[in-house]
Amino acid sequence: TTTTTTTPMTTRRTTGLIRLRRNAAIAADGDGASYADASGGSHEDAPSESMTEDEMKQLGFESATSTTTILQLLICAATAIAEPVLGSIDTYWVAWLGTTALAALGPNTCIFSSIIAVVAMHGIGTATTRSVAIALERDVIDKKRGGKGGFAGSTMVNVMSVTTAFGLACTAFLLLFSAQVVNFIGCSPEIVGIAAEYMRWRAIGVPAVIIIDVIAGACQSARDAKTPAAGILLAGVLNLIIDPVLIFTVGMGFNGAALATVIAQYASAIMLTWFPFKG
Repeated sequence: TTTTTTTPMTTRRTTGLIRLRRNAAIAADGDGASYADASGGSHEDAPSESMTEDEMKQLGFESATSTTTILQLLICAATAIAEPVLGSIDTYWVAWLGTTALAALGPNTCIFSSIIAVVAMHGIGTATTRSVAIALERDVIDKKRGGKGGFAGSTMVNVMSVTTAFGLACTAFLLLFSAQVVNFIGCSPEIVGIAAEYMRWRAIGVPAVIIIDVIAGACQSARDAKTPAAGILLAGVLNLIIDPVLIFTVGMGFNGAALATVIAQYASAIMLTWFPFKG
């Protein structure tokens, strides 16, 4: 006879998954009439309270320790440093152009960091993590019943459509009102022109930035730590290489730094988008 010891942490995690499994099943059914109600009623079609070993493996919890799980989620969340990394690279190269260009970089850093921190990471990215996690659980339940699943894929398509439209709207706003935004932040008159021009270049990359955050949120729900890390690495390396080429070799100057960042962002977004949808 084998005795299995369950730690409190494992119990809480499994209980949460069971609850998520039940809620997702109710959502998939529509009105929830075929499942256990909140008062404790039951039905013969109600999902089992215990999660099978195969289901646990599908969700990636069969052998994960708390430390491993935390590290995986930490790497996924590290996509938040992508913008500071790209901004630091730009700052290094722009500093060679003089104090005026460096001063014009300040308001742009403020604006684009705010878009990522307030709108993308803490809004869209967090919502994506929750939505995809529920969809993945619904896929497990549906496949157990003989279905084809596909809820996670449909969720990602919907989220990507909405966020791309939102990113394009942000781009249009910054292209049309770049000078007003720079003035609102508070800049000296001599740098408003070049700061606004830099902002118009960087605005082109806003959809890519939001897509990166959305994919990172989806990866976090699936505990995929490698994909977001690869995206950060790709963007950083490309920006580091392309910045001096566009600034000095091509002769674009300050705007070259903006274009290099946009290229790095779209390269990262394309790679991160390819990974979830390649299968």
